[in-house]
Amino acid sequence: LKPRRKESFDRIIKIIRDNPPHTVLDFGCASGDFLFQLLEINPDIQTIGIDKSSALIKLAKKQLGKRSNPQFHRLDILSPKDRPLLSRLLTTRVEFITILGTLHTFFDFIPILQPLIANLSTKKIIIHSPFNPDPINARVFHQDLSSPDKTYQSGYNIFSITTVSRFLKRHRVKNFKFIPFVMKKTLIKNPTHPMFNYHLID
Repeated sequence: LKPRRKESFDRIIKIIRDNPPHTVLDFGCASGDFLFQLLEINPDIQTIGIDKSSALIKLAKKQLGKRSNPQFHRLDILSPKDRPLLSRLLTTRVEFITILGTLHTFFDFIPILQPLIANLSTKKIIIHSPFNPDPINARVFHQDLSSPDKTYQSGYNIFSITTVSRFLKRHRVKNFKFIPFVMKKTLIKNPTHPMFNYHLID
């Protein structure tokens, strides 16, 4: 159950450390690995994690132990019944919102970003996700060959920089930039498992 350290988190933590916030809200926090890693650097930051998965929130709280920071909430950003909680969390003193490895799991990024960019004068948002430099939104599907109908399931939705930029400009978000991230580690190829050809296993 020990939280996993990730190189990509270190890069994001450096950005946050250069602009010390009072509160960080992590959208799609999973089991809280990023928030736990952030608090190792600055234990005074108030942190909030939200995720749709009850199982992951339960795991995050188990890793939390008796501490009160981070706070974890099960919340589905697309569910109307969860909007009051989302609004309440977003109106707290949150300077940074992080969306790490989450945005590309949705078919459409607009319902995710729209409520988060409200009142951006007091917030900074960091999104860690693959974006396509070409003006094409790409969708990667996985096929389940064990199912009778060989079902396809969406794996990743790689939105184009052009599409995301247009959305942000349309909503009067003027100050944004895309920062390339290159992993220092070499991905380990595992031909016996097709998914592991593209994922780092450590």
